[in-house]
Amino acid sequence: MKPSLSAEYVTADELAECYHISKELYQKLWKVTAASEKNDTRNDIENYDPASWTEGAPNLLSKVWSQFTATEQVQINKALEEGS
Repeated sequence: MKPSLSAEYVTADELAECYHISKELYQKLWKVTAASEKNDTRNDIENYDPASWTEGAPNLLSKVWSQFTATEQVQINKALEEGS
C-alpha cells in the first residue's frame, strides 16, 4: 500500500499526538520516532551536512512507511484522510 500524499508532510510523532488513532498505533508511532531520531545526524557537528536539512525530518511518515504493517498503513492513511 502506498502512503497518502499527506505522509510527505506529517511526522510520526505529529500523527501520534494530533490525530485520532488507536493506542497501539500511538505506541508504534513513538517507537518509530525514537528510532529515527536516534539515527538522525543532522545536529552532529562532526558530520554536519547542510543538505540533510532539505530532506525533511527523519520521521516523516513517507520515510518510515516500511516500518508499519499493512494494517497499520491502512490506519495511518485513514487518519490522514480524516484529518486531525
